[in-house]
Amino acid sequence: MRVQKPKHTLYIFLAVILCMVVCLVILKTGNTPEPVTMNVSLYKVVPDYDSFKKTIADRWKEKHPEVELNFENWDCYSGEVPEGLDVFVFDTISLDSFAERGFLLALSEKDIQDYNDLIPSFVEGCRVNGTLCVIPQFLCTDLLYTRKKDADLKNVQNIDDLYSVLGDSGLLLEKYSFTSKIGLYLQALIDEKQSYMDQYPPIKEGELSPIATDSLEKMRKMHLTDSEGDLEDESRFYYARKFAEGMGRAYIGYSEAMNEMGESASDMDFRLFSMTGDENIPVFYVDAAAINAKISDKKRALALDLLNIITGTDALTRAIANDSDPQYLLAARYSIYDALKSDYPIYKDLKNVASVPDAFVFRIKPDGNDYLEEAEKNKDAMLPLMK
Repeated sequence: MRVQKPKHTLYIFLAVILCMVVCLVILKTGNTPEPVTMNVSLYKVVPDYDSFKKTIADRWKEKHPEVELNFENWDCYSGEVPEGLDVFVFDTISLDSFAERGFLLALSEKDIQDYNDLIPSFVEGCRVNGTLCVIPQFLCTDLLYTRKKDADLKNVQNIDDLYSVLGDSGLLLEKYSFTSKIGLYLQALIDEKQSYMDQYPPIKEGELSPIATDSLEKMRKMHLTDSEGDLEDESRFYYARKFAEGMGRAYIGYSEAMNEMGESASDMDFRLFSMTGDENIPVFYVDAAAINAKISDKKRALALDLLNIITGTDALTRAIANDSDPQYLLAARYSIYDALKSDYPIYKDLKNVASVPDAFVFRIKPDGNDYLEEAEKNKDAMLPLMK
């Protein structure tokens, strides 16, 4: 006789199986970490931003393949740092206001890989009340370019000497924005005073320095232009290319302008110079990387890794070399110049520029953005200069 099993036994068996499945799902879900995305913003005003972005992304993927890297389109001159932006690069003109408003996570020297490789003037110049809260990445300063074969300009070291040789013609300048004109004026003011400053008198009509404005006026008089150079869609280094092609006798611009000069860059001398007739007080704009002070605890270690990648020798050397199309950016690390100089000998001279003694980081206290906004309201005072 065949005996049937009670139905409730089958139900119990199925219930046990179901519980086991649910437990396995719970255990599996509990062991799977939530996906993490790091949000980063790089400084975009470089000759080849896409190449730089790709280099950082590739280097990050090598180290953290499980963590997505999201590049944000943040304007570092907006005066605000979004809460969700984990790591960002910005112009240190805003360093003091960003620190004052609590946007920057304090760092220690041990947080920074190869700390002693950083050029001291720039890492020390980026401290706020003795606290380190950024890592300098790139440097920027106006250089005076002349041709090596032009003996009359070989020893020119300031605007007054340049004007005495060129007169009212022969200098090439890029199309300066209003903000750039303010920067030139403030640099001329520093050279006039023969002392670095980070707090400046307001830009108001009738209150500008006659000596500093005279320097800008001389630059305006010397400036050569052509019809194409005045177009709105001109390249950022249009006149660098024209200088390489033989136009003019001197050019003032950043180091990365040599990317536009191509092979002709090796035919040029370049040097730091004074914006007035006095000695040059070397002042550099600095792009620096920081971690958002509101970073979550689970992201902090990742943020430090990312910070060190985007300011480290490996990634920056790769980005600057740019597949044999060098960007000629000035970097804040000695080792980058040493890594590049064999393939690009110009980096021997660029290292001398970046290593100049007693260099200063260009900062505006207490708030660089507020200062520029106020200056914008009084821009008529600057309009006659550098048109």
